[in-house]
Amino acid sequence: MEDFKSMSDAELVDRGFQLKVKFDLLESQLDEAKAEARERAKKQKSDHFFGVKHFLTISAGSSTTCESKELYDTYKDLGREDAFFDAVKPLVGQAKKDLGETVFNSISTTETFPYRTVSFKENVPKKYLKK
Repeated sequence: MEDFKSMSDAELVDRGFQLKVKFDLLESQLDEAKAEARERAKKQKSDHFFGVKHFLTISAGSSTTCESKELYDTYKDLGREDAFFDAVKPLVGQAKKDLGETVFNSISTTETFPYRTVSFKENVPKKYLKK
């Protein structure tokens, strides 16, 4: 394991970027391997494969959808109308598009978390370069 605490800022940035590039490549290769495993599983009608040292399983995934009007009507019919709003989460992007950003912002709350997102970039963005 690397000792990031002992690195200078510049070393940390450069090493972090190198790791990001490796990660992106590995993630891409892993996605390709998974896609190939899915294809083989379909052809062989199998849900698992043995490696020399490792094992792979393939399982079904699922996604459940429900029409919001039907859900609301069901809550209402059951006398649980008040609980409906605890059960749903708005699609913020869609609501902003439908209502307009000004209207949506007047009814929404945004919480900012400082220092949450870290992005390693290959080049220095122009706004950070001294003029």
